[in-house]
Amino acid sequence: DKLILQTEPNNEMDSEYRRLKYIRYADDFLCGIIGNKEDALVVKEDIKKFLSEKLKLELSDDKTLITHSETPASFLGFHIRNRKSDHTKRDSIGRLKRSYSKTVEIKIPMDTIKKKLLTYDVVQIKKHNGKEVWKPKARPEFNHNDDLEILERYNSEIRGLYNYFGIANNCSKQMSNFGYIMEYSMYKTFAAKYRTKVKKICRKYKHNGVFCVKYKTKTGKEKEMSFYNKGFKRQNPFLDKNIDNAPNIMIHTSTTGL
Repeated sequence: DKLILQTEPNNEMDSEYRRLKYIRYADDFLCGIIGNKEDALVVKEDIKKFLSEKLKLELSDDKTLITHSETPASFLGFHIRNRKSDHTKRDSIGRLKRSYSKTVEIKIPMDTIKKKLLTYDVVQIKKHNGKEVWKPKARPEFNHNDDLEILERYNSEIRGLYNYFGIANNCSKQMSNFGYIMEYSMYKTFAAKYRTKVKKICRKYKHNGVFCVKYKTKTGKEKEMSFYNKGFKRQNPFLDKNIDNAPNIMIHTSTTGL
């Protein structure tokens, strides 16, 4: 006890102690350990015993993995790892430092984007010369929705994913891939609804390069809504209040106009 009291609580690299960090969201949890693999195995067995004896739950060995910090670990749809890099840059007083080595990196795996697109049924994936080719596809289930509802649905789905994954290091790249498929799926959905071609749809709805739908409010005021075009810059979770805001897409499941 005396040794514990003498140890500075903020010194996470104290050589006399191992360190364990635990984070949980719903029934998913991640443990970060400063130690060796044997330490991780002991922690895993302790968790398994606690769940079995105290909560009468079984720990899945297939889903509970021990991963080196430099190897991506899957958590809540992200890949998390300690980045190893020899890239250097100079600090404020001119000293050369390895600024990126051992920094925590959070990424969106391509498989996450792929699964989301398949869930929304907006992409058709085929094999060509051993590689996957992604092609946007129409959503015929929206043929009876009005134009504004279709546009709002796509915007909600894009913003929802961006709000969730906006903190990822590769957010801009992966969300741009997602946004491209969603954009052209929307064009094809409009084209299928009006039984015409994508070129004609773009010619009709695009103004200054932006896809817009005009509508009237209940008071008769004319307005327009545009397809999401604000980009996918990486967000700061400490400053952006929209992080983790989930979209309400159920309001677009009916055929009622606004």
